[in-house]
Amino acid sequence: MLLTRDVKLAEAAAAQGCLLWAERLDDQLAEVIAKLGLAPPEDGWLSRCLDCDTPVQRAARRDVRDRVPPGALALARRLLGLSRGREGLLERRRL
Repeated sequence: MLLTRDVKLAEAAAAQGCLLWAERLDDQLAEVIAKLGLAPPEDGWLSRCLDCDTPVQRAARRDVRDRVPPGALALARRLLGLSRGREGLLERRRL
């Protein structure tokens, strides 16, 4: 499956292509989910790191306090961390 914002590439890919109109990553994700009729289980969202594909797990605020941007802890309802001890990360979805 080819995901693209390029009209010509999407046309060339025909049934194997998905033309995206959104510019922002979060909006593109929502567009792909809607266009392809995806419905992953709620606990499957962000189960792996987007950078290194390492499984993530819930993290306590005290464990990631020094590894997230200032003010980020106040904005996030849930925190995720990488299971191999790499840098902590905030969950992207607003709950």
